Amino acid sequence: MTLAEDVNTISTFLSHDQTQLDPASSTPQHHDCIVLCVSAIFHCAETFFSTLQKHGSALTSTVVLCGGIGHSTPHLYTAVARNARYADLSEQINGLPEAQVMEKIFDHRFDGSRVRESGVRVLIEDQSTNC
Repeated sequence: MTLAEDVNTISTFLSHDQTQLDPASSTPQHHDCIVLCVSAIFHCAETFFSTLQKHGSALTSTVVLCGGIGHSTPHLYTAVARNARYADLSEQINGLPEAQVMEKIFDHRFDGSRVRESGVRVLIEDQSTNC
């Protein structure tokens, strides 16, 4: 195999989509726990948070946001600062682990407190140091 084929094999495995998240769906499939590995690309988190905001505990009873401080953390800070929707959070998030950054986005832009009130438990795993 070539290096590109190896990378594609690994990325196919890591991106295996086991959950269809459609914010427009009226009846989501329930999951015991959904784990979101934080990254500087917001599309997955935004789709997930929008769906969670709409369906609350009908979607899941537990969310785990994963991400500590590592080599890609500065990219997350930069992505927040450059995003028109999140830039005002930039000063609040510098120095925080990735999971805590995403929790701030969730709380401030997706009404995290209302989601929690619906019965969803949000756990923060912020001790990891590499991908």
